[in-house]
Parts: sequence; structure tokens; C-alpha cells
Amino acid sequence: MFTSKLTGSVILGALLLTACGKKGASPNGGGGLTPPPTVFYVSPTGNDSHDGSSPSTAWKTIAKVNATPFQTGNMILFEGGQTFAGNLVVSSDGVVLKSYGNGLATIDAGTGTGIYVYNKSNVTIDSLKVTGNWTGSAQSGNQGSGIEFYTDQGGNAQLGSCTVDYCDVSGFQTAGIVFLSGPADGSQSGYAKIEASHNAVHDNGAYGLTCLGNQGKAGSTAYAFPSVYIGYNKVYNNLGISAKTDNHSGDGILVGEAGGGTIEHNVAYNNGWDCGSTSGGPAAIWCYDATNLVFQYNEAYGNGTGAGKADGDGFDLDGGVTHSVVQYNYSHGNAAAGFLVWEYGDTRGHNSGNVVRYNISVGDASGNTAYGGIVTGPGCTGNLFYNNTIYSPNATPVYVYGGNHSAFYNNILETVSGPGVVYCAGDTSVAWFLNNCYWAQGGPTQFSINGATYLYIASVITTGNEMYKGTQYGIGIDPHFSNAGDATTIGTGTPGTLTSYTLQAGSALSAYGIDLAAWFGINVGATDFNGVAIPYAGHYNMGACH
Repeated sequence: MFTSKLTGSVILGALLLTACGKKGASPNGGGGLTPPPTVFYVSPTGNDSHDGSSPSTAWKTIAKVNATPFQTGNMILFEGGQTFAGNLVVSSDGVVLKSYGNGLATIDAGTGTGIYVYNKSNVTIDSLKVTGNWTGSAQSGNQGSGIEFYTDQGGNAQLGSCTVDYCDVSGFQTAGIVFLSGPADGSQSGYAKIEASHNAVHDNGAYGLTCLGNQGKAGSTAYAFPSVYIGYNKVYNNLGISAKTDNHSGDGILVGEAGGGTIEHNVAYNNGWDCGSTSGGPAAIWCYDATNLVFQYNEAYGNGTGAGKADGDGFDLDGGVTHSVVQYNYSHGNAAAGFLVWEYGDTRGHNSGNVVRYNISVGDASGNTAYGGIVTGPGCTGNLFYNNTIYSPNATPVYVYGGNHSAFYNNILETVSGPGVVYCAGDTSVAWFLNNCYWAQGGPTQFSINGATYLYIASVITTGNEMYKGTQYGIGIDPHFSNAGDATTIGTGTPGTLTSYTLQAGSALSAYGIDLAAWFGINVGATDFNGVAIPYAGHYNMGACH
């Protein structure tokens, strides 16, 4: 993966809004009532000469909204089920944009950006449909973004929050929803908190949903987006830009320059297939130059890449990502890695201290067998991979292309017709495997470690893997999944409902896991992939679920 700054599902239910505010205590503690927000209405049957204060005196056009100064707390409501042509520019802090009446109002941006918020904060965009005329099949049309928050204030300035919820955004070449920081001084100015939830972001070009900023400098602890929440979104058919050959495009969810946050319950599918890059490629859900992120309960499937065949991954912790956790996610049928941990040469600091646990990968690397269910590479240090379940019909479940002190514990790695179960480019200082289950259907369990090929676990122990304090670990048996090979699409943001990779009754793996907390001081969390409490009646399993 290589990162560049930007240059240029059906929502459930209909939202009914009124002009009434909620009563509550006075902010000054005097026992009075908080006045309702001032609300302005916009309708195709309105008139821009009206005062906009009610549906019967609504304004008519986006141009009127753009020309009006608003105050903090003002609400601008567009009539649901109606279409408003134009490019909406938010020039006031603290405003809310929503639909009223039945259904979503549509902002038809044509060739431009749908909603643009420049150096303003505490802005909420809720329950709007935003469309442009970009078409992926023709690779032409719109050149803007759907909803764009942008700050270029220098000096690590932090604006307030910004929020996009329950919107449907499609048809934009650059991005569907983007939070962007680009100060000329190269600093990490940005927004104190960003939130994007319950949105459908689809049929866009370079990015679906993203936050991007200046690359962090060596030693810097400042991040443009110190608090990020991206949850319950459906991100799909963001196919990429075939003419863009210098860098990746077609990303689903991309988080950059983030100092903490959670990315959860998202579904990302069918992204990236028109990427024109011949080097770094796209991924469904990924991050770069970020720290303290949690990716959980997400599903990524059917994502790919273009002719260059680079990437097309489900999940990716990329360059400069530290102290982040990928857990309880389901990746299946992606062109490349299910779970990639990589380093491109981040200037802030290299990828390290991350955890990948309780995830399931099924049939990943469907388009490029140089990838696998889990892939990690040079420049990555001290990352942990434990209790994952990897089912790879045609690829090696784990590839380690380099790095330092990766550790693999309690994983189940099964292949059907792939070249082997593990490829590791170095010795145990690069990656150490301890107490994993390896199973190759219909053939010997082949390992490629540090340039040599080994058959069966007994020969692997000569490399120092699967040995601890003079005792041999690891096991080479059929794990007896409930329904091995099933790659069911869950599609709800709740992948823990998948039960095909639970262990059948009597599986030898159901009590074969080692206690990582007792042995190595690792905090293994409270539950497995399916939400079952750990340990199970005092013992630990191998793989993602009981």
C-alpha cells in the first residue's frame, strides 16, 4: 500500500422531523427552558424570498442556503423524497443538515462536490442522499466528492467534531465521504472527533469512506484525527480509477492519520476492481500512519484490484500503524490477503505492536496466490497473530515475507490444494510459530521456512518453531469444522453469527490451546469470534471460535 492525499445500501426507514425542540434545563442552571433550535426548510415548492421558517414558507434552492449565514445550532432541513440540484457549501459552525417529511432528500451534485465543509466544525450531516454523475463502467463524469470536510489551518490546529450519519452517497470520482486535512505547513491539523455511521457509500471512484492528512513526521505524536468512529456502514462498488496508475484507488474504508478510534460493524464488498496502479493497490478496510485503532465485527468480501494485481485485500494494517487491534472480523473471497500487515516506509515510525486475533478468513487470495489468509512483511516488528481461523482452498494460509519478532499462536491453518500451510522468509527472529494447527487436505503438510522445505511438524521443530522449553507443540490434524469451505455472506455487520468454523463436538482442538496470558502475559480479551466467553470451562481452544 502507498498513500496519497486527495486532490480534487438502503437507509432503513424514513425520518420525520419537526421544528419542535426538546425541553430541558437552562445551560445557566436557572431552571428555564433551552430554546428550540432555529430551523430552516427547503422545498422545491418553496420560494427563496420566503423566510424559510416553516414548510409553508420554505426556501427553494441550494443557492439560497449557500448565501445565508447561520448560527450554531441552526438546522437546515430539505424536503424528503425531493431532489435539489447544486453544490451545497457549509460556511457556518455548529449546523445540522437533514431531511424532513417522508424519505431522504437528494442533493444532486452533477459534476461537482455534493456537500463541502471548509474549516468549519461541529457540523452534522444526517439522512441525506447525495449523488454525482460519475460512472465506473465509463470511468467518466463527476470529479468531486460526495461529502467533504476539509481543513487547511496550520500549526496542528484542532477543530471540533464532524459527523455524517444515515446518508446514501454515490457517483463521485474522488470519494463518497471524506474527512481531509491538508495544511501547507505539513502539520497534523484536523478535527478532534469524526464520526461516520449507518451510511451507504457506493459506486464511487478512488475512495468510499476515508480520512486523510499529511504524513506524520519522525517522532511526531500528533495525529490529524485523534478520535475516529466508523460504524455500521455499507461500502460497496467503489471500483477505482483505471487511469490512475501512480497509486491505489478503489478503497472501501481507509483511515489515515488517526490517533485512536473504532471501526466496527461495517460491510465492505466489491471494491477496487478498476484500480489502475501497478504498485500499491486497494483494500476493503484498512489504515496507515495511525495508532490505537480497533477494527472489529466487520465483513469484507469480493474485493479486488486491477490489472497490476497488487493488493485487493480484505483488511490491512499498513505503514506506520502501531498498537492497533484487528478482532472478530470475517474476510472471504477477496483477491489478495484476508488480513495484511505491511510497512511501506512510514516516516513517523514503522508498523509495530499490533494484534490480529479471533478472525476468520475463507477463500482469500482468490486472484493472487502470492497472498494468503494472513500476510505480513518487511519492516514490521513485534506483531501478534493468535486464535485466527484460516481456510485457504487454493493458497498458503500464512505468508511471512519478512519483519522482526512476529508471533503466531493457537491459529488453525488449513489448505486444500495450496503449495503449503506456511511460508516464512526467515528464522524464528522473523516469525515464531507455537501451538498452531496445520492441516493440508489430501497431502503432506508442507512448510517453507527460511529457504528450506519441511514436511510434517516433526521436521519443523528443527527450525526452532513449535518448540518451547524443550517441549514440542503444534498439531497436524483435521480440525473438524462444522461446515468447512462455507463462505456464506453475512452482510449485516454482525459476522459473529457465522457458525461454520466452530469446532465439532469431540474435536481435539477444543482444549488444545495454550494459555497466552499465563505463559506470555498477553491479554487475550474476554470473548471469541462468536461472543463466547474465554476461557471455555477453564480451557483454551485453537482458532477463532469454540
